[in-house]
Amino acid sequence: MTRIHQRLVLVAWLLLAVVAQGSRVAIFLDERESADLNSFGSYISHLQARGHHLAIFNQASSNFTLAKYGVRQYDNVVILAPSLKTLGTNSLQQDALLSFVEQGGNVLVAGSMQVSTMLRQFAAALGVQFDKKGTVVMDHVRHVGDKTDIYHSHLTSRQWTQFPLVVGRPSKPIFFNGVGMSVDPSNVLALTVLAAEPTSYSASPTKRPIDRASSNFGTNVSLVAAIQARNNARVVFSGSVDLFKDAYYSSSYGNGDFVEAVTKWTFGERGVLRVTNVRH
Repeated sequence: MTRIHQRLVLVAWLLLAVVAQGSRVAIFLDERESADLNSFGSYISHLQARGHHLAIFNQASSNFTLAKYGVRQYDNVVILAPSLKTLGTNSLQQDALLSFVEQGGNVLVAGSMQVSTMLRQFAAALGVQFDKKGTVVMDHVRHVGDKTDIYHSHLTSRQWTQFPLVVGRPSKPIFFNGVGMSVDPSNVLALTVLAAEPTSYSASPTKRPIDRASSNFGTNVSLVAAIQARNNARVVFSGSVDLFKDAYYSSSYGNGDFVEAVTKWTFGERGVLRVTNVRH
């Protein structure tokens, strides 16, 4: 076995070992849900079943740090708290998240109508714009039909990307309730993972008539967006935190399989080059 062959085999084993051992995942919930994980129980259980090592935090956590002495303490950060203003009490904000990504860390962010300024700024720095505060994605044709949904913001979409490495092979519509986004078309590193249906639009539900100049329409509305940085770090933004909740995760909708596939891609469990059986 040549020295080059030995090194390539070693790289292959290291790549496979990282996947097999799972990763270190920091999950941020709001303060109420961090004490009661039932809202996201299925999602969290699936992460644990895949061997990931989870740590739960909220905005009041004093023991959270992204890095120590320049070394990342986590491989992945999942934010399921749309109103999050800081990462714990250490006042870590979007600059800390950007540095984390620059160091190769992966981030998944779930938003809502209440998405915080900090998370908006983090998304904007990566070429993804959450729609204006107070707006929501609505669809008067493909809404779910919930009697409490007076704005028809509980909707479904089948407009997923055709890249199975990112979304798997979904067959059921995806339930969505939240804020829309726009992906900078000049950003070659960004991708709309799930778009709204042609009959959907993003606007303020309480303002009439609709301001077409400031509204977003049809498949131009991004519901889930992804970025793969030049250092291969991955970031995903969802406009709906409900996408991850038990109420829709294990329902007749396709949220469970869709979210699992997207999370695997975000964490580098899918679409990663693995070197095996290399000969020279």
